[in-house]
Amino acid sequence: MITFETALRAKLPFIGVHTDDPVNVKAVLKALSGKSVMPLPTAKAATVGDSYLWWTEKLETVTTDLYRQLSEAVSTCVVVNCPPSALVYDAGVLPTPVTFYQQYLDKMVAAEMMPSMVQVLKGLSVKGAQEVVQLTMARAGSLEPKEIRKTRQMMSGGAPGLENLDTDYDFYEWPQELKDWVDLNEPYFTAMETPPQLVPRGLLLAGDPGTGKSMFATVLAKRLDVPLFRLDVATTLNRWLGESESRVARNLSIIEQNAPCVWLLDEAEKLFGSNGEEGTTRRLLSQMLWWLQYRKSRVLTIITTNDFAALPKELYRAERLDQVVHIDKLSMTNAKLFASKVFQTVLGVPPTTKQLKVLRDALEEKPTYAHAEVRAAVYGLIKQYKWVNA
Repeated sequence: MITFETALRAKLPFIGVHTDDPVNVKAVLKALSGKSVMPLPTAKAATVGDSYLWWTEKLETVTTDLYRQLSEAVSTCVVVNCPPSALVYDAGVLPTPVTFYQQYLDKMVAAEMMPSMVQVLKGLSVKGAQEVVQLTMARAGSLEPKEIRKTRQMMSGGAPGLENLDTDYDFYEWPQELKDWVDLNEPYFTAMETPPQLVPRGLLLAGDPGTGKSMFATVLAKRLDVPLFRLDVATTLNRWLGESESRVARNLSIIEQNAPCVWLLDEAEKLFGSNGEEGTTRRLLSQMLWWLQYRKSRVLTIITTNDFAALPKELYRAERLDQVVHIDKLSMTNAKLFASKVFQTVLGVPPTTKQLKVLRDALEEKPTYAHAEVRAAVYGLIKQYKWVNA
C-alpha cells in the first residue's frame, strides 16, 4: 500500500491513520513532516495554509469545504483514529520513526545492541514500545531481543485478524522442494544490498490438511530469525462498507513496518474461493493483488490452501509469488520413517526394536498419511504404552 510518508509528500488533503498512542501522536507527526502540528480549525473563515501540518480526531470536521481549501492551499490534515470516509485517504497505521526507539533505549542498552533492539520494536508506537520494554523487564528481568519478541507475542491481538506468532517448534522435516527454495533465496532475503528485483516474495503451498503447510511458515521465520505474523482476513470482515478493506490495509501496514518478517495467509480458499460475500471478497482480492505485486518491503508471504483449484490464478501468478509448491501426504513407508523421527524428538532417544514395531504396525491401515496424523499417532502410543517413563 501507499505509505503514510508517501501520502504526506503527495500533500493529499486528508490522510487517515490509526494509532494506539494518543500521547505522542503530535510529536510523531512533527518528526515525520518536519512541520509544526496544529489542530484543524473549525471556523469556516479559517485559513489552512501549508505552514503547518493540520490534524483532527473528529470526523465531523472533515468536510467537502475544508477538502477544497486544503487542496487549493496544497496543505494536508491528518485524520487520526476515525472511521472510513470518502474524503480521507487511509494510510494505515501511523509509523514510528526509528529515532524515537533509539532515544527511548539510549540509556538502557549498549550501542552494539541498539540495532537488534530497534528491529524487534519496529511497528510499535512509542507508547507500545515503552509498554513492551517495561513488561519484558518485569517478566524476564532483562532486555534481550528474544525476550522482547516473546513479550510482543504474548501481547498480540490488538489488531483484528493479525497475530504475532511464536516461532518455536518441535520437529519439522523439510520437503525437498521447499528446502531447495529456501537454500537458494535465503541470502537474497537477508542481504540488505540485494537488488529489489532479486528479493524473494514468497510461496503458495497447496495440499491436504495436516501436511505441514502452516508449520513451514514457523520454521522459515525461525531460520531467518524474523517475526512471524498470521493474517486471518476472514476475521477482519465487517458488515460496514469499506471497513473490511480498511482493516486489511491497516494490518498490511503493520506487517510492512515490522519488515523483515514472514507473514502467513492461511487457508486462502475460505476467503478467495467460491464462498463469501461477493462484493467485499472482490474488493479484498483486488487490494491483496495490488499489495502482493507492488510492495517493496522485505516481507516473505506464505499463502496456504487446502483446495488449490478454488483459488483465482491471479493470486499466485509470477511477480506476486515466486512459486507454487504442492505438499503431498506421506506414503506408508515414509510415514513409518517420520514416526521414528517424531518419537526421538519427543523422548530424546530412538525407539527400541520393540517400540519401532509398534509404531510401524499402527501405520499399516492406509496407503498415505498426513504429517499431523503421524504425529498424533506417535503421541498417543507414547502415552498408551507409558514409554515416557520407560
